[in-house]
Amino acid sequence: AQYEDGKPPPWTMDRLPDDFVRAQLKGIVAFEMRIERLEGKRKMSQNRKPEDAQGAIDGLKATGRPVESQVAEIVAKANKDRF
Repeated sequence: AQYEDGKPPPWTMDRLPDDFVRAQLKGIVAFEMRIERLEGKRKMSQNRKPEDAQGAIDGLKATGRPVESQVAEIVAKANKDRF
């Protein structure tokens, strides 16, 4: 919850009817998977409208926290040709 400070409470399953939750739980299946290769891709709002990316930057900076400010700078650099 560290990154949700000041934001509305997140959605929870408490809002669902009990019978719906029980029915859904029956469909959950546990499994294990061996990972042999992992590829990552950094998404920094490049696929968003420029105003959405700017909103993300502004929101991150507004937290006043160093890590979020660093992420805001990365998003800004990734989108510099779009602003």
